[in-house]
Amino acid sequence: MTGVETIGRIRFEHFQNGKGIKRIARELGIARDTVRKVLRSGATEFTYKREVQPRRKLGAWVDTLTAILEAEDRLPRRERRSTIRLFEELRGRGYDGAHDSVHRFVKAWRADRARLPAQAFIPLRFDPGEAYQFDWSHEAIELHGLPVVVKVAQMRLAYLPVLMRKPGALRNGAPFKDWDLPAPLTVVREKLRRHADGDRQFVKILGRVPEDGIAAVAEACTEALAAGIASGDVVIAILARRRQPPVPASITTPNALRLKTEPVADCARYDNLRKRREAPPWNATN
Repeated sequence: MTGVETIGRIRFEHFQNGKGIKRIARELGIARDTVRKVLRSGATEFTYKREVQPRRKLGAWVDTLTAILEAEDRLPRRERRSTIRLFEELRGRGYDGAHDSVHRFVKAWRADRARLPAQAFIPLRFDPGEAYQFDWSHEAIELHGLPVVVKVAQMRLAYLPVLMRKPGALRNGAPFKDWDLPAPLTVVREKLRRHADGDRQFVKILGRVPEDGIAAVAEACTEALAAGIASGDVVIAILARRRQPPVPASITTPNALRLKTEPVADCARYDNLRKRREAPPWNATN
């Protein structure tokens, strides 16, 4: 941009001092075409703006910078980096151009993205068991004493992992409003609503479903309700107790090894022994 003072100086040097275009351009550090344009025009200000900004050095980095901007566009605004930080990122990868090129590109890219229509979010709702994650995996097992690699189908419910991270969604989440649960779980859920941490307790109970199964969890809730205690810790303790291995049966003693006289637990025998030890010897009176 050529300002008013510069234009006045050009005209003064030419018309008052009689200097030529070449000399004025050299003394003022201005292109001769600009000096010539000022002298031939009556305008008081000239503004030059490139219609297309060259990107000689940035051209090879446009795809990289675009990928970075698209990744950061999904972040909250306060977590997005400034053009200075983006410039430093490119410099670390080998970019040797100027910051202005990065700044202009980022500013234009973000301006174009701001004009795009906002994407609408449509909440989804699934019944229990209707949506799930499924994948295959290869697992190493031992079969008949030999190592074997088998292909295993892995499946888990989709809204349960979310509940484990955000138990507060249980109370107002759309998928859980009319959740058709087994009767014992529904009763426990209603009782836990009265507690401040009721949602968190119930989510802990639901967290045992993938491991113990819905039937076992329902039975544990039934046992807890029968005892008059509706608590997540109690239900989990009942499930843990049921997972313990059964007590092994006592060993049957063969007849050949049985005692003819079975020992009898009689504490009086110890009293008799104590009295004998406390009794004075026979010759104590002599």
